[in-house]
Amino acid sequence: MPITFRYPLSVINNVTDTRFDFLPVGANLRVRPLVPHQPIIIKTMELQKAIIQLNEIHAQITKTEFYRGFRTIPVALTGITAFLAALIQPYWIAANDPPAFVRFWSLIATLNIIYISVFIVYDYQSRQTEIERQKARHVLKQFSPTLIAGALVTAMMYPIQGDILYWLPGLWSLIFSLGLFACQPYFPKNTFWLGVYYLSASAILFMQVPTHQSLHPWGMGIVFGLGQLLAATIIYRELESNHG
Repeated sequence: MPITFRYPLSVINNVTDTRFDFLPVGANLRVRPLVPHQPIIIKTMELQKAIIQLNEIHAQITKTEFYRGFRTIPVALTGITAFLAALIQPYWIAANDPPAFVRFWSLIATLNIIYISVFIVYDYQSRQTEIERQKARHVLKQFSPTLIAGALVTAMMYPIQGDILYWLPGLWSLIFSLGLFACQPYFPKNTFWLGVYYLSASAILFMQVPTHQSLHPWGMGIVFGLGQLLAATIIYRELESNHG
């Protein structure tokens, strides 16, 4: 009869272990490792599966909850700024000066971005849960390419100048609409129609290029002024009126 012992695997690997000294000479030794590690492996696998499921639930919650970093008043003020800029433009720059037009509206856009960024940073710092902060980071990742694309297109087309600058207002509106579509999972559902509005406005501005009317003050003023007021209305009705 073989002599069977149940030892952990560590004993098998250690051939100098003194616990084998008591065996009789010529004994047929069969060493079987202990099985107590099996329940630990099973529990570890169950824990990993639970963690994966929790991460999936966390990601789903992040997608279904709307981002609330944008507020009605700051967004509405950016629209009012666009209207005021349209009023000021005739007194600020000449009628047929495309480079000055690009510089003027680039300045207005930069000021509005800085203004909105202050509220976004404040909202991020005031969030209490990691889910809300992660949602803000997701929105930033989705919308930041829009800002980068707008800045790059402007920087590349401005040195060329000439008639190519008449296409910029339509491109700005088009790029902005794509940013809204990209952030749609984190914004109220009516934001989709806001993206459609900016997309349609870009088509109108493109059609005005041959007549050079795309640089008219109220082209930018109405498109972005009215668009931001519509955005503020959506934020108020779908996020703030019932949630505070």
